[in-house]
Amino acid sequence: SHGFFVLPVAIYLGWSRRDRMPTRGRSAPVIGLIIVAVAVGASLFGTLSHVRPLAQYPMVLAAAGMALVIGGRRLFYWSLPMIAYLLFAVPLPHSLASNLALPLQHLGARGAAYLLE
Repeated sequence: SHGFFVLPVAIYLGWSRRDRMPTRGRSAPVIGLIIVAVAVGASLFGTLSHVRPLAQYPMVLAAAGMALVIGGRRLFYWSLPMIAYLLFAVPLPHSLASNLALPLQHLGARGAAYLLE
């Protein structure tokens, strides 16, 4: 449910670092387009084969490729914190989420009980 907040926070990260944004850079269209094509292929394959992580994570890879296409390495390195933050938009795998949920629920219940006492 937190995924909707990730993009506005990533945009804010970029806005707060806009003074350090590179003005000119050599774009890397070939490398960037290859990365975008791999991301689209992986996403398509993950969707058709019902492998959720393979369908979800390429979004971040495509953002990295687009940064290379538009502004080259300098823009890519500048936008790396925002691109990495986009990983939080992808839900955790079900097995990991299941293993984390119960201990966190117990911790929250203990903390609430302590505060109510």
